[in-house]
Amino acid sequence: MRDILRVLHLEDSPKDAELIQLKFEASDVEAEIVHVACRDSFLTELAKGGFDVILADYSLPSFDGISALELTKNAESEVPFLFVSGSIGEELAIESLKLGATDYVTKNNLGRLIPAVKRALFEEDERKKRKEAETKLQHAYREMENVVSSISLILIGVDPMDRITIWNEAAEHAFGFTSNEVIGKQFLQVNISWSWNAALEFIAISQEATKRTKWNDIQYTRQDGGDGLLNITVSPISNSQTDTAGFLLLAEDITERRNLEMQLMQAQKLESVGQLAAGIAHEINTPIQFISDNLHFLKDACAELLGELPAMAASGAIEQGAALPDFDEEATGQIAYLAEEIPEAVIASLDGVSRVSQIVDAMRYFSHPGFDQKTPVDINKALEKTTIVANSKWKYVADVVTDFDPDLPLLPCLPGELNQVFLNIIVNAADAISDNLDQQPNQKGKITITTQHVGDKVRIRFRDTGTGIPEAIQQKIFNPFFTTKEIGKGTGQGLAISHNVVVQKHGGSINIESEMGKGTLFIIDIPLSSEEASN
Repeated sequence: MRDILRVLHLEDSPKDAELIQLKFEASDVEAEIVHVACRDSFLTELAKGGFDVILADYSLPSFDGISALELTKNAESEVPFLFVSGSIGEELAIESLKLGATDYVTKNNLGRLIPAVKRALFEEDERKKRKEAETKLQHAYREMENVVSSISLILIGVDPMDRITIWNEAAEHAFGFTSNEVIGKQFLQVNISWSWNAALEFIAISQEATKRTKWNDIQYTRQDGGDGLLNITVSPISNSQTDTAGFLLLAEDITERRNLEMQLMQAQKLESVGQLAAGIAHEINTPIQFISDNLHFLKDACAELLGELPAMAASGAIEQGAALPDFDEEATGQIAYLAEEIPEAVIASLDGVSRVSQIVDAMRYFSHPGFDQKTPVDINKALEKTTIVANSKWKYVADVVTDFDPDLPLLPCLPGELNQVFLNIIVNAADAISDNLDQQPNQKGKITITTQHVGDKVRIRFRDTGTGIPEAIQQKIFNPFFTTKEIGKGTGQGLAISHNVVVQKHGGSINIESEMGKGTLFIIDIPLSSEEASN
């Protein structure tokens, strides 16, 4: 109860107004009463505000209590409104309550007035407390919604009845369903594209053990249709009223992280292999050079010696040389044979040494330390060296045919990473041709590599006669972790890394055209402008 109660009293009878004044004075309620008798006065005082309760006669000569009630409601005043009238009947009283009046008291029963006012004030205080509590609750709920929405991880809440109660923005972005679409639905009814058997198993384990459980690297289909990986933590929510418990599911999309980790592992692996290859190439190069020099010497010496033998025999120089016997027919035939075969053997050896030198040179070129910045590179030469390095993968299953643009300008690029792209595509082409040859034995396939200067770009094309790529998965081949190879034969990273190198690091494009049973064409376009490539 207020210390001093401010009352606005609408009453045209001075005598009745005085009676009500006396009722307040006789009670334990100290009141300051403002009497008004017409509409204008009522509106003026109502506008001033500050009243704790409004008392109104039901019927006045030029104004009535219902109109006063409407004016009060229109002013958005929540002050308790009580009718005090002698002319109001039970039916009208009930109607006035429906219209928003707090209570009514008849003038012949003013003994109810002070208790009715007290009750109205009590109810108003309770209503304000309730409204304040609701406001605080709504504020807390909005804050909780903001917190949930701001969480970058996927957050899903499920109650003991398996209905979804929380679905944050990260879940919307990951799975493609808005919170309005899933809140209140059964968890199993939401068509999340992941391993449901594994998910339900881990959720059950968590609820049964009443402790948090976590499982990693769960594959799922992202909203964009790509393959992704999740780390998921399930925390049970205890409920003392039921035996079952709900749970909170917190998931982190680690696709990009795993992709970067795989790329880093691949880069470290390539760096190690490159260093090893460069070391081996250096170690092989010295003895190969030594062997090559000696073979050239033997070639020249044998030619000179064998050229002198007929003259020496004719002049008798061989006989004078000491203990050499006369050449019989068999010996003469042997010398003729050696004269024919030794030069051919030396030439074949020199050819083998030349091939080893080419391979060593290609290894050194391919394994050259990478550059942090783009450098101009002869792409024709890079492709030539890469085909030599990959020789062991394709030589038994395919022929490599090249058609290089002789006027191709130097391309600003990261040579080590671009060489790896070329190697991945050539190796994949060889594997595809090998799979095709399983169905068509005793035939070799073909890998055709072409380069072309197209506008402000360099275009590299790799065409193979392999098995081809099904149309249904052509859009997925550049996705991380996607592979059509058997377990242990592919990581699903080769083409993903190639796509990253071409598109992200060089500002280019990589596209495919494929037909089942006829082969695949990879088309790589890389801009010649370093600035465009950086963008």
